[in-house]
Amino acid sequence: MHLARCERETLESIADYLGWPIGRVLLASGVITQGDFAVVLGGEEAIAEVISRIEGGPFGAGLVTPLSEAGQDHRLLVAELFVTLCLERVRAVRRDSKGSV
Repeated sequence: MHLARCERETLESIADYLGWPIGRVLLASGVITQGDFAVVLGGEEAIAEVISRIEGGPFGAGLVTPLSEAGQDHRLLVAELFVTLCLERVRAVRRDSKGSV
């Protein structure tokens, strides 16, 4: 992993060039692992908050078993997918607003 040896300034330049957040570059380069990143985001508390949002919203309406009772790996995966979906919605709104200017 040659990128992991780069200095922060270089990694920030890569992030700017790719249009990625620095966290994604750090994760992709191997400087931090996904487990480290989850801790930075708040760990289990952050996952529990996202799961609570899902269960209380329209996506949770059809659940037979509460997500909060699922295994940690399942809760993490569902939380990541939900957050990714939310980010894509924000990006779509941003793209639409740039196109209407």
